[in-house]
Amino acid sequence: MKKIILLLLAIVSINTQAQTWSFKSYKNAFDGDIKAAYVEGSSDGLNLFKPMLAINKFVKKSQVNFYLDNIRGIDKNDKLEILWAFNNNGNEIYTTTDYSIQEDAIFFRFFSSKNRTYTFYEIIKKLKESSTVSIRVKNKEDSTDYTFSLKGSSNTISKVISSQEISEEIKKSQSRIKERENLNEDELAVFDMLVAGKKISDKEKAEVKDAAKELLERLKKKEFKVDHWAEKIQTTAAVRKVIEDYLYMKLPYPTYDDDVTTKAEILFNDFKERYQNYGREVA
Repeated sequence: MKKIILLLLAIVSINTQAQTWSFKSYKNAFDGDIKAAYVEGSSDGLNLFKPMLAINKFVKKSQVNFYLDNIRGIDKNDKLEILWAFNNNGNEIYTTTDYSIQEDAIFFRFFSSKNRTYTFYEIIKKLKESSTVSIRVKNKEDSTDYTFSLKGSSNTISKVISSQEISEEIKKSQSRIKERENLNEDELAVFDMLVAGKKISDKEKAEVKDAAKELLERLKKKEFKVDHWAEKIQTTAAVRKVIEDYLYMKLPYPTYDDDVTTKAEILFNDFKERYQNYGREVA
């Protein structure tokens, strides 16, 4: 890790072209008004397309996206290590812990550093406060470093999402971060489906967390490892039974008394799509 930190900080100090952040506002018939702030960067690899760091907001939906675009050679199923270094943050390195890949873009959600979780709004705030950011994207075969100037980022980003909105979103996200504690991404997805539409206490949330973790652990150890399990009557029936049994035993009573069957069906349909090839992927 020490070597990685030194390399990333060296990248930050490299003189790059003075890219300036740009703003664009447009609309379409389906999404309405869209605002975007973005900047082109440079990379240490062979890349015919300029990498781009961007933030956009779909105004009607109040949906904000933070992403890295024009990243060639990545696949939606890749397991990436994504590291961030800001010029004014000493030796601190941030790791992207939750992201999604769409074509040549990586969309960011959560980050971590020194045993603390950050939302992408907190990283956006750092973009406004720094002058340079470097990003390392690493998969099994390769590693590429990207460098972006943050010149003009503060004013430009504010045209998309104001400082007040960022502060409010950071506050809202604290409860979400607390819910994520001790859950990996797969377990969090199960937890989200189980708590959707429910008003439950902190004690009950802890019980639902345990149910999500134990259920997924059991299925990954047994039923999901059966080749083509989602196509076989016997294994699909077994998965349904395990889900319902765990939910009946583990979900808080009486809060979930009338919801077990519905929640079990939601989980089953999600698992059937998400984990249909699990046995071959872990083999």
